[in-house]
Amino acid sequence: MHLNNNKMNTCIKNCIILGDICMYCPKCGIKNQKDDNFCSYCGEEIRYRNLMNITDVNQRAENNDEGFKREINSNYSGFSENSGFELASLGRRIIAYLVDMFVLVIIVTVVLIPIFIIQYIYFSYDEILMELVSNLLFVFIMFGYFILMEGPLGKGRTIGKMALKLRVIKEKDNSRISYGQSIVRNLLRIVDGFFFYIVGMLLISSSKKNQRLGDNVAKTLVITEKRE
Repeated sequence: MHLNNNKMNTCIKNCIILGDICMYCPKCGIKNQKDDNFCSYCGEEIRYRNLMNITDVNQRAENNDEGFKREINSNYSGFSENSGFELASLGRRIIAYLVDMFVLVIIVTVVLIPIFIIQYIYFSYDEILMELVSNLLFVFIMFGYFILMEGPLGKGRTIGKMALKLRVIKEKDNSRISYGQSIVRNLLRIVDGFFFYIVGMLLISSSKKNQRLGDNVAKTLVITEKRE
């Protein structure tokens, strides 16, 4: 399957800047740097070819060179029809979120048990105080969990996203998101989560790229990775 002219020109513009090449994994479609030998996400080996200089690239593109199209397709799967991923559906994102909530409940419970025991043994038990501590701890752990796992540490995947084969990537170039972007998209869960996430679900459903407010502001996408 060949690239059409628009996709080929987009590929050239984004991937080749004065001979500096950025490569896309042939397995999962995620962008990697030119010096990477293996995909930073799925571990697939990436074989690089030494392409011609930028002048020759533009000339071959203008001449609609079929060999060049095949070479681009084999090197830059991120911009072809066989990109290896698609935008995550609302249903899959909801299921992934529910899985993450289950994981968070387990984490918070494990953390709270020793706190309850210590207070019960050494201090007078205060139900209101413990409820406040529990809620604050849950919020702190929840935001920390999503920020770290969707950032470089988790490579864009929480446990729920791993289970559903989802990943958060940059909208601009499909690469791994930064901690800054992760903080922005997750702090805006406060807005997206209004009315039991109805706000977020409506925004995702009405968006061409299935983006909630956090995704729009942080310039991120949630994708479904290629299945074996």
